[in-house]
Amino acid sequence: MKIGKADTEAGPGKRDFVTANTLLDAVITDLGNAIKKGFVDDVAPKIKALKDKKSTFVATDVADIETLQKEVEADVASRDWARYYSPVIG
Repeated sequence: MKIGKADTEAGPGKRDFVTANTLLDAVITDLGNAIKKGFVDDVAPKIKALKDKKSTFVATDVADIETLQKEVEADVASRDWARYYSPVIG
């Protein structure tokens, strides 16, 4: 909905690029928040649960997961999240 409205605002007859950019920034923020929830916030308790088991059998795997999760968190924080969301890109 916001994307369509942004297109209308930027289109012929209006050319209100400030409003269009504001609407698109809101879309980017909403999308970023949804991706952060799904790939960071919802995953953190699951990683913690694995660590809390203190199983030496999977300790190396948990450490690898934590390293990968830090990469995901950095990507999401920098808005470099297209590969986590887009079926076309990633």
